[in-house]
Amino acid sequence: RILSDRQRLRQILINLVGNAVKFTEKGEIRVRVFLPPTSSMPDIPAGHIQIAFEIQDTGIGILPGQLNRLFQSFSQVDSSVTRKYGGIGLGLSISNKLVHLMNGQITAESAAGVGSVFMFTITTRPAPLRSSNPAAVAIPDLAAKYPLRILLAEDNPINQQLAMITLNKMGYSPAVAANGREAVERLKQESFDLIFMDVQMPEMDGLEATRHIRQKGDRQTVIIAMTANATIQDRDDCLAEGMNDYLCKPVDLGELIFTLEKWGHQINKKAAS
Repeated sequence: RILSDRQRLRQILINLVGNAVKFTEKGEIRVRVFLPPTSSMPDIPAGHIQIAFEIQDTGIGILPGQLNRLFQSFSQVDSSVTRKYGGIGLGLSISNKLVHLMNGQITAESAAGVGSVFMFTITTRPAPLRSSNPAAVAIPDLAAKYPLRILLAEDNPINQQLAMITLNKMGYSPAVAANGREAVERLKQESFDLIFMDVQMPEMDGLEATRHIRQKGDRQTVIIAMTANATIQDRDDCLAEGMNDYLCKPVDLGELIFTLEKWGHQINKKAAS
């Protein structure tokens, strides 16, 4: 157990592992976490430790001359790669900034056609030892207090299942749409109080789906963006399209509960007026 920024650490890992998955058509991806040798970290403050994370893949690799551009904002290493795979985008630039904010460093080694190895470190402190395991986070029965009709727009089956399990424990039985187009069609058939809208989906993404919903005159349905991208620009883009709020993936249980209580209270208040 360590004392650190769990959400940002997750974001770095999602960015790096996500790129490894995107650019690896066959072979394997390995994620390793280890304590680097003490000789390699002379400037660590007393009472702190350094932890290293290594993501290794057997993907398409990167040419040596392109490695120094990897962590620059708005930089794509190769236009042909961008056309085929969608590019690396801001993920590495954001990860680089987050790693430095956590007093660490990020490096990359690669060979074209062989694969890549990304490694980053963070400086942190061990968490105090506890005499017993912490109790599980209590999941409240929010549906009794806020009886919301919820639509979950999410294309990933695993994310769908996790969200359904959590919402079921809160007393909800959400409807599910596999992409933005299905969400728009579902709204034509029935009304919902709140939509959890994944931003990146096939056929129609969350931003376009929200645009369609708002252009049809629906301003009542609360739409909550869910995305692994967590820049201020991403949040502004979501709000500009008419979304009401924003949750970062992986969604923290406490933030989910807070969001449902926040909007559930407002929806109940409107219904009573």
